[in-house]
Formats: sequence, C-alpha cells, structure tokens
Amino acid sequence: MTPTAGVRQRGFTYLWLIFVLAAGAAAAAAIGQRTSVAVQREHEAELLFRGQEIAQALSRYRAATPGAIKQLPTSLQDLVEDKRGLRTLHHLRRVYADPFTGHNDWVVLTTEDGRIWGVHSRARTPALRTKDLQAPSPGETARVCDWIFRFVELPHATNPDGAASAPSS
Repeated sequence: MTPTAGVRQRGFTYLWLIFVLAAGAAAAAAIGQRTSVAVQREHEAELLFRGQEIAQALSRYRAATPGAIKQLPTSLQDLVEDKRGLRTLHHLRRVYADPFTGHNDWVVLTTEDGRIWGVHSRARTPALRTKDLQAPSPGETARVCDWIFRFVELPHATNPDGAASAPSS
C-alpha cells in the first residue's frame, strides 16, 4: 500500500463528514424555523383570546355600572373585583399576561379622565395572522401591537340581579 492511498482515504472521509454536518445543520435550521412559526401562531392565538376576554370584561363592567351613567374601570384589577354594587362581581378571572412578553404589561388605552376603554400588546413582533389587521401605514408590516381590544357597547345589557336594562348611549 502506498502512502498516498491512505491520505486520499482520509481526505474523502473528512469531506464526507463535512457534507453530513452541513446537511444536519440545514435540517436543524428548517426544524427550528418551523417550530418558531408554530410558537408565534400559538402566541397570536393566545393574544387574541386574552385580548377578547379583556374587551368583553370591559363591556360587562360598563354594563354592570349601577345607575344611568355607565362607567369604565380605572384599572385592569377593577375587572377582577368589581366592588361597586352590593356584591362583588368578577368580570375577569385574573389580569392575563401578554403572551408575547410574558408579563402583565399591556398598553392600556384610556379616556381623558383615566378610564380604560381598551388594551393592546406591547410587542412589536410582525404578525403572521393579518386578517382584520391593517398596517399603521401603507408599506409597513402589520404587528401584533396593532390589534386593539376595546369595549363594545352591549346591545341589551342586564343588571347584576338578572333584570334587563335599557341600552345606554
């Protein structure tokens, strides 16, 4: 056996090893990308659920206001424990964390007198789901913070005791 035959064999094995490692790295990158997209879709679905829960709680809070003048809460904690009536109402089980940040750090949208009318996420992540979501301006990418979750006037609100009340303007 000549000394050059062993060198050629080692060179081929080295080249084969580099090819296998490159193919493995490409496969791992593809799996990582797919997993990242799946995680973002899950976060977006959870953001929509939690945001809609907060919006519905804002609507219920407003509808449950005693008297003719309907009010919105001054804090998200007011949605968890509404002590304005004879009994404590719970419009929301807890103040949910923003799924993108993992913290209760919603951007709270308030009226001039400090009453909360809506919330949106603080995350500036580009949105995958863009149905019913418009970019802030043409040519820009829609972001998850563009989803605004706001109270909606309930068409036929009921009082906490179950009696129907007239809709207010």
